[in-house]
Amino acid sequence: MLRITHGPHIGRITSDSVRVWLRLEEAASLRIQYAQCSIFNGEMSEEALSNYFQENKKQDLEDIQKQDDFVITIDITGLEADTQYIYQVELSNDGENYVEQSFEERSFGYFRTFPRNGSIHEELVFAFGSCFHPYIKGGNVKRDRIFTGLDIQSNKEKGFRFLLLLGDQIYADYVPKNLIKKNSGNWKRCLPLIANFVPLFSYYFRFKEAADFEAYKYAYRLYWDSFPFRKALMSIPTFMTFDDHEFRNGWGLQSENNPGTRRGRKFVSRKEEALKAYDLYQHTLNPQTPHKQYWYRFNFGDIGFFVLDTRTERDKKGEKIILDIKQMEALKDWLSNGGYTLKFIISSVSIAHISFHPLIDRFFPADSGDHWAGFPNQREELLNYIFDNKIKGVHCLSGDAHVSNIAKITERDSEIEVFSFISSPFAQKSTRLHEYITHKDDLGRRFSLTPVFNCAGENFGVVRVTPQKSNNDNTDKDLKSEFQTPSYGISYELYDKFAEQFFQCPGKAMIALDVDRTLSPSRMLKKDSKPYPNAARVVKRLHEQFGVVYLTARPRILPHISLVRHWLRENDFPTAQVIMIMKLKYILPCRYYDYKCEMIKHLRDNQLHTPLIGIGDKKADAKAYTKNNMISLILSTDNGNLPNDDVHNVKLESEVSVWDQIEKIIFNQILQKGEIQKKGQHITGCTVKLRDLEGYLNLKSAILMISQLDTCNRAFYKRSLKYQTNLN
Repeated sequence: MLRITHGPHIGRITSDSVRVWLRLEEAASLRIQYAQCSIFNGEMSEEALSNYFQENKKQDLEDIQKQDDFVITIDITGLEADTQYIYQVELSNDGENYVEQSFEERSFGYFRTFPRNGSIHEELVFAFGSCFHPYIKGGNVKRDRIFTGLDIQSNKEKGFRFLLLLGDQIYADYVPKNLIKKNSGNWKRCLPLIANFVPLFSYYFRFKEAADFEAYKYAYRLYWDSFPFRKALMSIPTFMTFDDHEFRNGWGLQSENNPGTRRGRKFVSRKEEALKAYDLYQHTLNPQTPHKQYWYRFNFGDIGFFVLDTRTERDKKGEKIILDIKQMEALKDWLSNGGYTLKFIISSVSIAHISFHPLIDRFFPADSGDHWAGFPNQREELLNYIFDNKIKGVHCLSGDAHVSNIAKITERDSEIEVFSFISSPFAQKSTRLHEYITHKDDLGRRFSLTPVFNCAGENFGVVRVTPQKSNNDNTDKDLKSEFQTPSYGISYELYDKFAEQFFQCPGKAMIALDVDRTLSPSRMLKKDSKPYPNAARVVKRLHEQFGVVYLTARPRILPHISLVRHWLRENDFPTAQVIMIMKLKYILPCRYYDYKCEMIKHLRDNQLHTPLIGIGDKKADAKAYTKNNMISLILSTDNGNLPNDDVHNVKLESEVSVWDQIEKIIFNQILQKGEIQKKGQHITGCTVKLRDLEGYLNLKSAILMISQLDTCNRAFYKRSLKYQTNLN
């Protein structure tokens, strides 16, 4: 029976070509029919579909041998730039009678070619992520829901322009042994010695690791045999790189890349087998490179991407490098290229390492040493080059960490900022203790690292690049020179497996909500806590109009953010960011006010939200909100006089439910009197508007009025604009 077992996937996309990758069950003749199409992911009749396919291409596959694993790639060339196409794969036994191929409900895919070089005029939206291990509980349960969410969000965006897969697309060293069939290659036990003598590690008896080419190919077939994975990659062009688990855990930390060592000679043959499988299944979809060169570059208009190889060239024991000289020099030359307005460095491991506690780095160096932190000299060389040459618009995208994280690297008295964005995992263990990460990487005396956001759980990242119009109005000369060049606004976003956004930077939230004793009467939130009546309905309305962010209680012994997110979902609250500042000093009851103030400051300064209304249940909440120029709504039994006009009392002992009162106060009092607009002008110096009108901040008004702000607010708002605008 003719059948496509894996794929089709699309990659190596340019302004006039694309490559289609797939794997067949047996040798056959194949052709791909394609045509321009203005409809995205719409249902079409068979007659309409056949009319769309005006061109076709055939390729005889009878010469495909078993050692190629029946994998084939077809290049479609001569396409129009920045144009959407629809395509369909057909197979034939005799080369004449072709049968269309489909799986589940999808029989055709889409792609849109890249624009030609030059500045882009439409919004660029692309996704990225890493670490896909769909098999849990010994391989008895498949966990691949994240790619359903990815596909849903791509459809909402009318198609991601591309997807960056940043490593660990398979776990060849953790394959459930009950899924390994006979004649599938050679396999080794995981941790054979320690598992024999330490009961704690007996868990690894359930897994094996690939040891030859056949086994590595089988691992790809096993991990990529996922309907959501195939469906998403059928219509989202991919660019890929490897991390360690395409070969083995911690690849490059123990001289596997050095054939001059005993360990290197032991693994040299096995590494070559792993790379052959990587070439066959992944690298063939990347831009063409010289033999055995796995780093590459591509561009989308005037936005450049440099995908690093952080594995095959690293030497931990000898020169202690993560990139060889040739790759490092190529990276520097690319950074100095003035033709790129924005530059994205794509690294499978993070530039800025994060951990739960500094002692972990000391006693488990294999973890921290696996990232750029383990190669401080080369990282310092790279950062020095960026800051010394005043290279703006540099962003680093990474995976591997099993936690999502956003941070910025800065230097005192310098306008240059380098942003680090980690998205991980697609499907892999992500311990909730990651929510308590507080240890910042030591970048030396020159540079500092500012955490922006951190969260555990399965996710994928989205980067949104929006062209910004230059300002040609007659404004303040300093402002005009700062904003007159064409530039791009950048938004970092994180989504869960349900395609629900749980973080965005720059933030858009205007309302900060306490959770304990505000959304629920419970003093300490639990899984079975009941929300106040109508709370979910009112919060949804507030989120649609203003945007909300949830403020958690002070740090606790048990992971709290995951509990809050689960409780919010179960009780039908809108998905939004949940924030907690993890510092041990805030455990003390006397520090509650300081804790609340620091959360508001973090929202404004680092995540660039504009919180104007705060809802809580304590006098300390009212004090903290008032201190930060916010309007307060406080749940209280005190019916006496209010401290000032900015504090509104929500009566707990009333015939009207708490959240019905809140809804009435906000929409019938605060908005009617224009209180929120006044607060917006006081904080940002511009008019704040509702989401259903013109958005949150009027950029043009901000530019005209920023010179009128006091020093503190001027600095705050300019930081906000720097996230939205790449200043040249």
